[in-house]
Amino acid sequence: MRRVVWILIAALIVLHHDFWWWTDGTLLGGAIPIGLAYHMGLSVAASLVWLLTVRFAWPQIAAIPAAESRPEKPVAHSTTPR
Repeated sequence: MRRVVWILIAALIVLHHDFWWWTDGTLLGGAIPIGLAYHMGLSVAASLVWLLTVRFAWPQIAAIPAAESRPEKPVAHSTTPR
């Protein structure tokens, strides 16, 4: 799955350079430039790729809950007044 995630990331990088919409004045819905709509879709695709990355390709060592990473013995603090 990691290979698929890397391929998707590379595809997003290539698709991010959208020189084909630079001179197109088409408006979607009469208000949104087509280049902006393209980047909106690209942003949604990037968030889905990130979801796949976290769900399937994230290293297991990074997923240790904070409660398990704390030391077992609390640190002794001085109780004498200063």
